[in-house]
Amino acid sequence: MSRHRLNLTTRPMAEARSGARGRDTVEGRAPTAAGDHPLVPGDVTPPCTAADPELFWPATESEAAQAKAVCRGCPVVHSCLAVAQERREWGVWGGELLGRGRSTTDLPGNVRPPQHRGSASA
Repeated sequence: MSRHRLNLTTRPMAEARSGARGRDTVEGRAPTAAGDHPLVPGDVTPPCTAADPELFWPATESEAAQAKAVCRGCPVVHSCLAVAQERREWGVWGGELLGRGRSTTDLPGNVRPPQHRGSASA
């Protein structure tokens, strides 16, 4: 499964935390792609949908800068970052390099965490 993201609109974090179900959300299972976070398909097309998914688990500082640049100007950048922090994600989310949901300077080495590995890379 690729890490490409869906067209997204946000729902309040309180709804996401409470487990409130929205149209086409993925609830009750481990996330396998960035499109699985509690943002629902809608009218917004974030720029990451057109980017190489591997870019968001950068192996070099240059790749990290490229991934962060993709996030600049994204209409859901703040929601994406909040969700990633809540879920303790790794890689570039919401324009920040994260390690277990916290800002970091440690590069993940372009190795996807287990919850983001698809059947082809598992």
